[in-house]
Order: sequence, then C-alpha cells, then structure tokens
Amino acid sequence: MSSIAASRPPPIMKLPPAALAGLLVVACLASTAAAQPTLSRAVPAGIPAGITTDVTLHGAKLAGAKAVWTSFEADVEIVADESEKPNAAQLHLRITPAKGLPVQIGGLAVATAEGATAPLLVMIDDLPSVAENGQNISRESAQSIAALTAVDGVSQAGSSDHFAVEATAGQKLSLEVVAQRMGSKFDPVLWLRDSDGNVLRLADDDASLAADCRFSHTIEKAGRYLLEVRDNAYRAGLAYRLRVGDFPIVSTPYPLSVQGGEKAQLELTGEDAGDAAPVVVEPEQVHSAPSQPIVARRKGGASSALAMVMVSDLNEMTELDSSSSKEPLTPPCAINGRLQNPGERDAFTFMAGKGDKLTLHAFSQSLGSPTLVSFQVINDKGAPLAESPFDASGQPRLTWSCPADGAYTLSVRDLLDRGGPQFTYRVSLEPARADFSLTLKTGTPTLYNLPGQDAYLAVEVDCQRQGYDGPIELTVAGPGKWKLQQETIREKATAAKLLLVPDEPFEPGTLLPLQIIGTAKIDGQDVRRTAGTLAVLRAATPELLHPPAQLDGWLSVGVKGEAKPLFELPAPKEGVRFTRGVEETTLVLTPKRVDANLKTNLTLKLEDLPKGFTYRLKVDGKAPKEKYELTLRGPKDAEAAEHELTLLAFGDIGGVGQVLRQPVMLRVVEPKKDKDEKEKPAGETEPKPESTTEPKPESKKG
Repeated sequence: MSSIAASRPPPIMKLPPAALAGLLVVACLASTAAAQPTLSRAVPAGIPAGITTDVTLHGAKLAGAKAVWTSFEADVEIVADESEKPNAAQLHLRITPAKGLPVQIGGLAVATAEGATAPLLVMIDDLPSVAENGQNISRESAQSIAALTAVDGVSQAGSSDHFAVEATAGQKLSLEVVAQRMGSKFDPVLWLRDSDGNVLRLADDDASLAADCRFSHTIEKAGRYLLEVRDNAYRAGLAYRLRVGDFPIVSTPYPLSVQGGEKAQLELTGEDAGDAAPVVVEPEQVHSAPSQPIVARRKGGASSALAMVMVSDLNEMTELDSSSSKEPLTPPCAINGRLQNPGERDAFTFMAGKGDKLTLHAFSQSLGSPTLVSFQVINDKGAPLAESPFDASGQPRLTWSCPADGAYTLSVRDLLDRGGPQFTYRVSLEPARADFSLTLKTGTPTLYNLPGQDAYLAVEVDCQRQGYDGPIELTVAGPGKWKLQQETIREKATAAKLLLVPDEPFEPGTLLPLQIIGTAKIDGQDVRRTAGTLAVLRAATPELLHPPAQLDGWLSVGVKGEAKPLFELPAPKEGVRFTRGVEETTLVLTPKRVDANLKTNLTLKLEDLPKGFTYRLKVDGKAPKEKYELTLRGPKDAEAAEHELTLLAFGDIGGVGQVLRQPVMLRVVEPKKDKDEKEKPAGETEPKPESTTEPKPESKKG
C-alpha cells in the first residue's frame, strides 16, 4: 500500500500500491522541464521495515515540498529546513515503513508547488546501511565494514571502491550489488580477495539479473577479506548498493505462481537453494497485485534476498503434479516447471477439441528467472503445429486453434538451451475469447506536471483487438473529477488520443495517480481493461530490464503553479449568425502560437449546441499556419433566438496542454429581406438566402 504525506502536520493518505507506475517516466513541456523538482539519490538508499529512519533526498528545487509518495505502506514526515532556498538541493524526511514488509525495491516521489519529481527507487532492506567514505580508492585505504552491512556508494572515474570485512572460519559470506535493479546505469564488477590480494571470487553479469551481480563464498580461514567493486567501464558518479550478509543467493521461488486465496509452500531456486528456508504463503498474505515480494532467508539467517512470487486466479500446477497423474492438463490452468539440465525439454499433455482456441502465455524473467521461454504445440504424431513467437522479454504469448479432437503436447525449453535448477518458468493455458487490450503509445509520458488552471492531459492509447471490433468506452479512475474528450475508441479503431480535463483546478503540490480504463460489451459481458504502461516504462528506463508488474497501468500527475499560455484563438465578438431556412453557416478561426514549441494542430470542440444543431470541423493547412472551419448545421425552422455556445480549444506540448474556453453567441435570425444588404459579422461566410416575395416590413419610429 502506498502513502502520501505532507508536513506541518503530516497527514497520511493511502493510495493503491501500484500508483508508482506513472512516476517512472519523466516527460513534460520542454520549456518548463528545468523548473520542476528532481531527485537523484537517497541517503541511506535502504530503509528497514518498522523502524523510523532519517532519510536525506538529494536533487534540485525541493524547497517547499508539500507531499511525499511511497509505493509501499509507510508513515512519512517532511522535516522542515531552517532555510528554504528556491533551488534547495536536499529534503529531509522521517520514514517508517510498515512492520513486517519483506525486502523489496520501491519508489519514492516528491511534490512541490512546481510539480512532481520522477521517482527515486529505494529498498526496504533488513541490512543496516552505511555510506561509502570516498577515500577507499585502493586496497590499502579500504573502508572497514561489518559482515552484515549494505554500503551506499558512488563510482569514481578510473578507480575501484575497496572495502574490508572480518570473517570467521566456516562463515558463508553473501555479496551482491544492487544497481540497475534500482534504475542506476552502474554496471558492476565485484571481487572477493584474501588479505594478500589473491582473488577468491569474481562476479560480473548474472543470468537472472542481467548487469547486476552476486555470489556467496564459504570462508576457510578467519581473517580480513577485501571487497572491490567498480563500474565495468570505469564511469564516475553512478550509484550502487553493495549488500554483504548471510542471505541466500537465490533467483525465484518454485513454483513461480500461487493461486490467490490458497495457502502455498514454496522452495527457493539458485546457488544457495539447499541452505534456504522454505517459504509459506498464507491466503491473507496474497494481495490483488500480480506479483509480490516474499521473505527469502537462509535457515537461521539474519538477512534476506530479493525474491518475488506471482499471484493468479488459475489452478496452479507443477511438473510433479503433472507427472504423478495420468490425467492430462485441463485448461484453464497454469503449469509451473523448471529446466534442470542444459538442452532439457519438458512435455505436458492436454486435451482439446476441433475448433477450440487456446491462449498460451509464458512467464519467467519478470519474476527473476533466467529462462528465455520457447514452447511448441505438438500433435500425437510428434509434428509441431504451432510455436511461440520470439519475445524480447522472454515471455511469449500464442493463440492456437485446434485442428481436430485429441491429445496434444505442450513442449517447453529455454531458447538458448540452457538449464539448471534456477531455470524456472510458468505457462498458462486459457480458452481464447474475443477481447481487447490497451497500452500507452510508445513515447507517451506517464508522469505529467499539470498547471493549476486551464490545463489538460493528452494521453495517446493503442488498442490491440483479439476478435472484437466494436466500440470501447473510456473512463479515468483516480482522485478528482475528470471529463474525457474523445471518450470512445470507435469501431475497428486501433488508437485514440484522449484529452483529460479536470472539472476543478487542483492545489499546487498535489500528487494524483490515475488509470485509463476501457470497457466494452463482449458476448453479453462487460469486459474491463486498464491501459498498460510496462512497454513505455521499459523503453524509457532501459536500466530496468523488467519494471515491476505492480507499476503497470498507472499515470501520475503532479500539480504546479500557473503556466504561460501556449496559444490564442480569437473568436468574432459578433458571434455566429445562423439564418433560418439556410441550414448551415461557417465560422473561420485562425490561431496564434504564443509558445513556438507548440507545433501540432489544435483540437476544437463546440459545446452547448441547441437542440437539432450539429457541427463539423475542417482544417485548412498545417500547423503553425492552419485555419479551422467550423460549419454549423441546424433545422430550417429553427426558432429565432440567441444561444451562448462554448468553444473549447486544446493544444499540448509533450502531453500537457492548455484548454481555452470561450463563449460564442449563436444568433438564429430571420432571412434578410433586402437583397442589397452586405453587412455580415467578421469571420463568417453565409450562403445567400432564397428569394422571398414577402413585403419588406415598415420601419417603426419611436
């Protein structure tokens, strides 16, 4: 569960745990990016559960912080500084994470009157933190640390960081560097040496972690041991967290997934699986999030490893369940397996009928497994009928149509034919149904800093259709009241640009987690899907190989002070004249760019039209020199009257835009009787009225 805290006094408001998602990507107006607050690092970067810790955030423009958001349940207090400079580079917090939280990586963001920061990724850690002293550039000047410690360090150009630890004979020492898992670009190399400098262990990339590295080593002789860590390319200024403890070196639990509401016992896989204590997941511990952290420790150990388990509503089976039963798998279900040896192929039998459609979806690397899953559907003669497509995430999805009644085999392997106890996987088999999914368009921001008034968000969504071509109604879920312009994805359409307009302005310093929800009626059932953000997060933050699944689907909005206008759109003061019997009239509008960065066309809309009136919009030319023609159509017998319409004009840069509201008077008038009359309102072109034989009314004298 997440929280938002404010200072003086510090009330806590709880928010959904996945609300961090939108905070991972920063994309705002180029002209205002320099004005928003930023975070670069936290000291310490690890916070113990259940203990109040003073944390200093480093960044820029952090003065006057009004709210702090965390992805984990915590009480947060903003500690007021004696001086609040406009470009304050530090912010002091007191953070108390909820008692009992497992070791995990979470997010922390700050909002000021200038907007919200992108998040800083921090750890909930059961190892005490110390800071690197900056003087440890040689073995002779190695910084002494305890055997149960996590060091927050920053790389130096052209040199390594050195640490010294005392260990006893028979002690099993575990070491890991957490860097890219926390969004750092630090690419670690880690050495363990004896006191004479002889290399005992060396670690670089880890098959389960990509660039981060880890290992454990049993100490033969009591004494002083040296640790060395550096960036692979000797780059400077990159943050890392070196963990030294007795935690097991493990990759994933087995099975990878548990069924929600069911008690489950998991074993851990990896280098130290034999030393690891089994993990028991109680039903009340399983939340609605698609994955969650678990406690992964050695038997009798004092520190924990990072590990996650998936949660589903399917019948979760293991290889052992399948091999001990002669009955084939019955979809819907999921099979959890592991490839114990290089080149191994696991095979599972399932029944299907002619014309049945099944969707098969693999999971592995997002949960910490090194497996690049590849699978085939094979018939009873051994011929492959379908093969999973290549997927860069190693988690492919396939929809397969069964050609005939019978038994079929699901064959699973690692794409590179690797194997080992840690090469776990999960494949779900579910009946394929007409469906759709929504994702943010690549390049669309998920963090917005919204001016307090006359502003809106522009969010571009892609629609992936699976056998459903009908309309999809869109809504926004989250704090505040929002009005969606273009709230429907039309029949067969595969994309939409949504304009989210707040009903009322928010106070500067507010943080708002939002979701875009699509709903459609399919086969008589309401199908609801949230627009996913993982692909956008992965593209924007390549250091995070697999952004946590609980971040998926969230946009985050920070509210800042007023911004300069982007454009002007003069409308005729005389309004629009509609002549009865003519049926239509046209209003021509020419915008003026105030901000040169606004290079795209505007979106125009007329509201409050009287009954029977419609309009169409035509754009002549391209931005920034385009013109807009709004043609109003109405009934021939429209009653002569005046109607106040609302002209809405939208223009955005990087997803944050200005909405301009202008009243426009619509005057429904009788046809002109004098054919020679020339006067018309400015900007209006009006068809000539049909001739009439009615006598010209006499003028009245007062």
